[in-house]
Amino acid sequence: MSGASPGFMPPLTHHNRNKMLGRIRPQHKSVLQHSVITFGSTEAGNRTVPFDSVVEGVRTGEERVLPKESDKQRRCSDELDSANRRVQQLGIELQQALEKLRQKAVHEQKLKRMVSIYELRLEEAATRQHLIVEGLFLSMAMCWSYWSGRSGDLRRVLDQLESERDEAASALKSARAENMQLVDKLRDCDAFRLENGGLKLQVSRLEDEVKRLRAVVSKMEWDRGENELSFSSKQCKLESDLMRAQEEVQRLSCKLKEAQDEKTALDVMTEQVRLFVQLICQPNFFVVKDATLQPVDRNRAEPTGYVLVPLTVLLQGFSLLPTDDRDAVIESYKVHLP
Repeated sequence: MSGASPGFMPPLTHHNRNKMLGRIRPQHKSVLQHSVITFGSTEAGNRTVPFDSVVEGVRTGEERVLPKESDKQRRCSDELDSANRRVQQLGIELQQALEKLRQKAVHEQKLKRMVSIYELRLEEAATRQHLIVEGLFLSMAMCWSYWSGRSGDLRRVLDQLESERDEAASALKSARAENMQLVDKLRDCDAFRLENGGLKLQVSRLEDEVKRLRAVVSKMEWDRGENELSFSSKQCKLESDLMRAQEEVQRLSCKLKEAQDEKTALDVMTEQVRLFVQLICQPNFFVVKDATLQPVDRNRAEPTGYVLVPLTVLLQGFSLLPTDDRDAVIESYKVHLP
């Protein structure tokens, strides 16, 4: 069977095979053997040297002539297996790199969502503070307009009462003068006295009203002073709140800029790492066994050995490391130097 593994070894001819290895005989392109129904194990194949030909059959006693697999075909098969294993290893490394890139993209999406949330919160807080300040200013303007109009009305009433009092006093003086001129008229004098008493009572009431209005005006002026003080304190408080809000907005803006700068730096670093991985994964680098720089056996069972990477590629990867990691690498090289 031409596609079988080279490690297949029929157990019935194991001892004869060891004798044939030390014997010098001509190589033939085909071998005549008796086919036996048997199955080799992987353990037997690892302990013995494989046949040059493969025994295949369906029942005991049947003879078949099988073509012998050449050394060149075996080498090609081994190289193909080694290449397949290397391709599988590179595929695994590529999947790991893609997984890291995917995790990086998820992290970037989270950062973008956080930035959007901070922007929305900042905009909402600024809008709320602006509306509160506008409402307070509008309320203060309305209160100031109301009390200003009320104070003007009271002052006009007070002026009117004072003018009426002056007019009453003038009328009283003229009445007294007329009564003094009409002393002989008792009834007029009695009427004058009665009128004078009524006027006095009216004047007294007017004076009481004037005092009350003056007290009201004084109270309103005191209230206006208190309102002005309250307005000033509220205005100062609102200004301080607005300054704090502006400072918070500035701080969050700085934090947002730092996050954006960090994201940009991470994007640049990711692109540089991706290019470095592409340089490392080049298929034309030499593979050696160890420090002797001897080439590896291409037919080896495991992907062992070391890849000779150009110094420029290593220096490019070294430049991507942080400062602490660079110092650690330099110290490790100093330790290994003679």
